[in-house]
Amino acid sequence: MKEAQSLMKKLLFCISLALFASTQLFSQTTFTGANSNVWADTGNWNNGLPAAGNDATIPVGLIVVNSGFLLVDFIIINYGDINNAGNINNYVNIINYGDINNAGDIYNYGDINNAGYINNFGFIYNSGIFYNYFGTIYNCFGVYAGIPPDFNPLEETNCPSPEVCDGVDNDWDGDIDEGCGCTDVLACNFDPSSEIDDGSCVLPDGCTSSTACNYNPAAVCDNGSCTYVC
Repeated sequence: MKEAQSLMKKLLFCISLALFASTQLFSQTTFTGANSNVWADTGNWNNGLPAAGNDATIPVGLIVVNSGFLLVDFIIINYGDINNAGNINNYVNIINYGDINNAGDIYNYGDINNAGYINNFGFIYNSGIFYNYFGTIYNCFGVYAGIPPDFNPLEETNCPSPEVCDGVDNDWDGDIDEGCGCTDVLACNFDPSSEIDDGSCVLPDGCTSSTACNYNPAAVCDNGSCTYVC
C-alpha cells in the first residue's frame, strides 16, 4: 500500500511539473489597453505583464507607451504602435509589423549567452538613441527614419527569402527545407507533395529481386527488367 501511495505521489508530481513546464513554455499575453496605453499597467494585459516565458503581442490599432525601464527577455510581436520615451533593453526578439516610435533609448544586446534580434517589417522612427550592441537588426521590407548616423543603422541583410533546400529556414516560418524532396516522377522515391527538388532522386538502375535471373546486387532502384526464366 505504501509503495502504491509513493508511486502515486511521484506520478502526480511529474504530471504537475509537466503542466507547469507547458504553461511556462507556451505562455503569452496580449495588450488590451483596458485601463490605459501604459505598458507597465498589469490591467492592460490579458495574462499579466510580459516577462520571461510570457511573450507579448500588441494587436493592430492599439498604442502602448513605455516611459520606464523595460528589460525584454521575452518575444514581442507588434502589430500596433510602440511609443518609447524610456529605456528598452532587448535580449531576445522584437518583431515589428506596425510602428515603433523611439524618443528614448533602445539598446539591442547580443553576447555568448544572449541573442537580441529586432526584425522590422513595419516602420521605425528614431529621434532618440537606437544602438545595436552586438545584437542583430534586420530591416526586412520595412521603413526606418531619423536614425542618427553615429549609431548603428538598421541593416537590410539576411531578410526572409524563398525557401531552398539548404538546411536553413530561409523564409523564417519555423520550418527547415519544407516542400523539399524528389520531384522526378520516374524516380523510385518520387514525392508528389514535394515542390522543390533537393537532388535526392534515385532513378531505376537495375533488377533488385534476388530471385531473378538478372538480379543486380549493386542496383538500388528496380527498373522493371527482372526476368525469372533463365
